[in-house]
Amino acid sequence: MADQLAKLDPAQLSKMPSVAPPPGATVDFNGQNPLETTSIAVTSVFMGLAFFFVAIRACTKMKEYNRRSWDDVTCAIGLLGTLAYWIVFLLQVVNEGFGRHYWNVPLIITLSDAFFKLAFLSDWMCNVAYLFVKITFFIIYWNIFKPFHWLRIGIIGGAVTFAIVYVAFIVASLVGAAPRPGRTWFQAYTEPNDGIGKKLSLPLAAWALVSDIYIIILPICGVLQLQLSRQKKFGLSMCFMAGIG
Repeated sequence: MADQLAKLDPAQLSKMPSVAPPPGATVDFNGQNPLETTSIAVTSVFMGLAFFFVAIRACTKMKEYNRRSWDDVTCAIGLLGTLAYWIVFLLQVVNEGFGRHYWNVPLIITLSDAFFKLAFLSDWMCNVAYLFVKITFFIIYWNIFKPFHWLRIGIIGGAVTFAIVYVAFIVASLVGAAPRPGRTWFQAYTEPNDGIGKKLSLPLAAWALVSDIYIIILPICGVLQLQLSRQKKFGLSMCFMAGIG
């Protein structure tokens, strides 16, 4: 398939939709991307909030304790990784048709090296951000719940497991998803013998769900062991869930 498409003239590719439109739909390459403005606005607001809350956290910690710890480092790296991933996402929205129906995106865009290179960058950048953000939670949990022996085991075991799994995904994305010598970016992402980027999508999504549930449950289990009233336990649990969310 890649060889056949490679033989087509770019002028032909610029007039062909990436997928066939469904019945009743018409191809419109020149229409406004319906989600471009919304995607940029919403993600920009959340990135601004992320920087704001991290800055507030750092300032409060310095004012109250006048010290830094490892969770500050991992939090900062996670934030920078999220920023890099966000920039790649914006490039995909503005230049590569993200947010459009694919029948409104010309084939010359979705077959371009730029399209697959941005997909490649987003695959491993998001895992770097996930790794450091989630390790930050484990360091915070350690500082709060280390008197509980079984929670220490859960925190250390979780942190080590998360690090191993996310490093494995990052290495697989960097090494396996990049095209081998003599292969194109299109082949690396679409052909059955290559296409590792696609194969990683489902297990990565499943792992993200499982890891999020674990990170939510762990501190709640610790809160339940505290000598507090039910109302206070509920309030603390909600604080952890709100912060993680």
